[in-house]
Amino acid sequence: GGNILQLTGLAGKFAPPTEPLYLGNAGTAARFLTTCATLIHAPGAATTLTGDGRMKQRPIDDLTAALRQCGCSIEHTEPATSPASLPLRVDASGFPGGRIELSGRVSSQFVSSVLLSAPYAQQPVELVLKEPPVSQSYIDMTVSLMRSFGVAVERQG
Repeated sequence: GGNILQLTGLAGKFAPPTEPLYLGNAGTAARFLTTCATLIHAPGAATTLTGDGRMKQRPIDDLTAALRQCGCSIEHTEPATSPASLPLRVDASGFPGGRIELSGRVSSQFVSSVLLSAPYAQQPVELVLKEPPVSQSYIDMTVSLMRSFGVAVERQG
């Protein structure tokens, strides 16, 4: 009765969802899944992330703009009513990597979102925080966790 879950993996290759992913009021999920969705490589496909009315007011555009810098194709699909928020369409063209500039003042979750997906990028990621982060301790926790899984993270400055 629900005590054992058996999973069949996809050998590290995510498949694009066939329906929009409704995240309710889960801001953390929206932030992490935005970058995670860039890891999917399926030409012509896309992932749509949406949420409740409150999520359509919470800005995520600092993250989407940063991901666009390195070539990710992300579109806010309701620009008239939610130009900086969900819903989003993330094309399944892969996460190119490279240099990404991001504000650390808005949310450390934006930073952690990029950090956690960076090991799967097509090229190394150089994440540049334009201002001191608001929650350095959470970023440090993310980096520490990544290192425990063998990911090499070099901090400069």
